[in-house]
Amino acid sequence: MKVLLGLIFLFVGSEWSHAQLEISSESTKVKRNNKQSENISETAFFVAANWSQTSRKLSSNDGLFGEELGKRADEDVLNTWSYFLGIRGAMKHGFFWEGGMAYLQNGESYRYKDPLSDSTFSYKTTYSYIGMPLKLNYSYGNAFRIYCGAGLLPQLFFGFKQNQQWSTPDNGSSSNDISSKSGYNTFVLSAIASVGFDISVHRNWRLFLAPELRWQLNSSYSKQDAYIHKARAYGVTFGLIRNL
Repeated sequence: MKVLLGLIFLFVGSEWSHAQLEISSESTKVKRNNKQSENISETAFFVAANWSQTSRKLSSNDGLFGEELGKRADEDVLNTWSYFLGIRGAMKHGFFWEGGMAYLQNGESYRYKDPLSDSTFSYKTTYSYIGMPLKLNYSYGNAFRIYCGAGLLPQLFFGFKQNQQWSTPDNGSSSNDISSKSGYNTFVLSAIASVGFDISVHRNWRLFLAPELRWQLNSSYSKQDAYIHKARAYGVTFGLIRNL
């Protein structure tokens, strides 16, 4: 009888310990899943910079004011910097929205060298805007996350600047800066798309990097201008995220 009671005691104690281990294991899993859910469903602020190789799609205006492209057909790309400040908010199933403010730049360049006299003429044209990007993104992962997204970028015209430089065969050189805030379309709309990743670096801080494309949908110039000008930008955005 004592032996039987001892066996029952050992059996019950073993089952109780096993049950405690299972409960502890399930509790750990729940905590881990909750932590992962909290990390994914976060709200965050971010600051970012964008380096892009920018160009334009240029065509003659079909209206009465249209002109041939002339030397502008030979314009080349221009490298520019843009800057962003924004907020991210989580949605369901890995989706999150992104909005904010941006200082954007795009432009083009031109260079000509006379083969007979070695004189040169060049310029760099920059268009700047205040933008309000709004994107929808999908992410996968936790400490290291991959994401892709697309959206629209309304832009208010901020200024035009062109730096001109030229030289003459007798080693003379000069330059001229032209700037304006009038004569251009005050509002343009661009489409944006990106694919990138972000990684946790310290507590609530993350770093991110994302190649990004930007296509302007309407012309930078007024309807009465000789040309229709639509900017293109291909670059990379990188920055710092602060989770709340």
